[in-house]
Amino acid sequence: MEQVSTASRVAVLETRVDGIREDIHELKTDIKEVNVNVDSNKVELKEQLEKMYNASCDQHAALAKEIKEIKEFKNKWVYMTLGGIAVFGWISGHWDKFNLLFK
Repeated sequence: MEQVSTASRVAVLETRVDGIREDIHELKTDIKEVNVNVDSNKVELKEQLEKMYNASCDQHAALAKEIKEIKEFKNKWVYMTLGGIAVFGWISGHWDKFNLLFK
């Protein structure tokens, strides 16, 4: 009777081992699928980051150009205004000579 129970126990254990092997095989398959998904996501993420980087560089270049134009415009008018003030100051300082010229 002990042999029958040992044989049946061994049979049950073999069945369980076969089930564990199938589970391990399924897990390996799932892990492979996860790795494939991670790799494809990595590629997609890298492409998206490159697009965002290029867009950011383009925006920075456009802003730098605009700032440069604004600075040039400001400098032009600052120098023209200062020049006008200097001319006005020079004329007011020599007003008596201009007054003699126009009389």
